[in-house]
Amino acid sequence: MFEKIYDKIEKANSIVIFGHENPDGDCYGSEIGLKDAIISTWPNKKVYAIGTGLPYLFNRLGKMDQVSDKIIENSLAFVVDFNIISRAEDKRISLAKDFVKIDHHISPSEFKEGIEVKDTTSSSSAQLILEFVEESKMKLTKNGAEALFVGLVMDTGRFLFLEQDARSFITASKLVKYGVDTKSLYNLMYQTEESAIALKGFIYSNYKKTKDGVIYLVLEDKTIKHFNMTSNEAAGSVNLLSNIKGYPIWAFFLDLGNGKMRVELRSGNVPVQPIALKYGGGGHANAAGISSCEFSYELIDKIVKDLNDAIINNGGK
Repeated sequence: MFEKIYDKIEKANSIVIFGHENPDGDCYGSEIGLKDAIISTWPNKKVYAIGTGLPYLFNRLGKMDQVSDKIIENSLAFVVDFNIISRAEDKRISLAKDFVKIDHHISPSEFKEGIEVKDTTSSSSAQLILEFVEESKMKLTKNGAEALFVGLVMDTGRFLFLEQDARSFITASKLVKYGVDTKSLYNLMYQTEESAIALKGFIYSNYKKTKDGVIYLVLEDKTIKHFNMTSNEAAGSVNLLSNIKGYPIWAFFLDLGNGKMRVELRSGNVPVQPIALKYGGGGHANAAGISSCEFSYELIDKIVKDLNDAIINNGGK
């Protein structure tokens, strides 16, 4: 399924790789890993990975690129780890005239042009990119492999969210063969700032719950600022509420300070993606979210009720 993508790259002189809003490890790792593979295979091509990425990994894996409108207009655009146009972090994606999409999310694609590789059985976009690289016999450096490893590990929750998925462990094994230093990468990915320890105490002291098994937390903008964190950093703590006995769904509601909020939904075995879709979000069956919607306690109550009903309809906790 990758032949057409390879041909597109071969014919392009310039390529711009787009990621989604609130980039996570899979978004950043996939962008950097794909850029590495293309440049390693075609050293004369101009390749740009744009967006904010994950700054705490820049020194290890690489910074993001800055590009002009003209470059975007004259480049092949790669859409990585998302398939809804409005979720593109850099809205100049509308300037691109030719697209290649690589994604693993369930939500339907809004892109009508270009080539799409979409595999919802894949644990991550990084996994799909490695499969593309290897099937196409492209080159990949240790740095590119480490970027893809970050994407794989962070989107699978350190492999905790997988269900009998040998494919992802095979992918990890292949990446290690490129020289990935798993120990130092894990230390870098999951190192804890002192502010995060204080936030952890706040989370465990202030979460709310429903009798049917939803456990959740509302983080107001003033609270996030108090802990000297960004909303993106705070959202990464959602799994502190995971695996609590009797609570198959856990959620974060984060005030963005501009009248909007970000919602993170997670579950053990109850699908939460339909609820994210209902409110303009998306994601995976058991890990979904809404990148931006109205911040109101009335809306939070509605979403919590829908999550609660999902547990009941799934047979209870």
